[in-house]
Amino acid sequence: MKDEKCIITELKKLSHTIYSLKFQSNYLMINSTPGQFLNIKIDNTSPQILRRPFSISDIKNNEIEILFNVVGKGTASLAMKKEGEYIDVLGPLGNGFKLNNDYEKFIILGGGIGIAPFPFLIRKLNEKKIKYDIFFGFRNVNDVVKFKEFHYELSTDDGSLGFKGNVIELFLSRFDIYKDRRVKIFACGPNKMLKNLEKIYQNNDFDVEVSIESYMACGIGICQGCPVQSRNENKNYLVCKDGPCFNLKDIIL
Repeated sequence: MKDEKCIITELKKLSHTIYSLKFQSNYLMINSTPGQFLNIKIDNTSPQILRRPFSISDIKNNEIEILFNVVGKGTASLAMKKEGEYIDVLGPLGNGFKLNNDYEKFIILGGGIGIAPFPFLIRKLNEKKIKYDIFFGFRNVNDVVKFKEFHYELSTDDGSLGFKGNVIELFLSRFDIYKDRRVKIFACGPNKMLKNLEKIYQNNDFDVEVSIESYMACGIGICQGCPVQSRNENKNYLVCKDGPCFNLKDIIL
């Protein structure tokens, strides 16, 4: 973990709601794994404003990418940044996805801004020559983020592009392909989406890891502000310190 000032190399709008910001960091390039996150201080002139957590979306050479929605003053300020400006970045933080090749196939499920951690994961899966299928879901065609680097199946809640329904419904429409196979699921998205996935997990012998979205303050476990319920009654987890990636066998959503 390191706190550093990083120069912005690119900021662009990917859809009606989602932005991409890229900046340079040799340290993060060397030390980050898929699923980890960064805590970014957006406004250096206002010490009262807390850092914001962002998944590491991708790393190419020494260029780090994050994806974000504008949902408040902090992210609105981030969307106004310019190339050549600096941001204060603390990371990498948390525990990422656990990769191994003991499965016939990996399945990636992303809902809305929950797609954020997956380009980096997909890059690593490609390096390891691991097979995977990808399912992304958005509210409507205006929210869709298009990726040229990999193929994915797409759903929109209103059917304006791709499958009509949410990403879990899209996955269930293909479920027969996977139900008797040794697969592992990686998922990130709204809590409702993950709860629906939890119901599938309870009825099937799938290994499922989820990346949990949570409000955080410190990002390193000191403030205790991001608890998640453990299946072990004698133990509790913190999203920032023990996650944000958890196996569903360990937590209750």
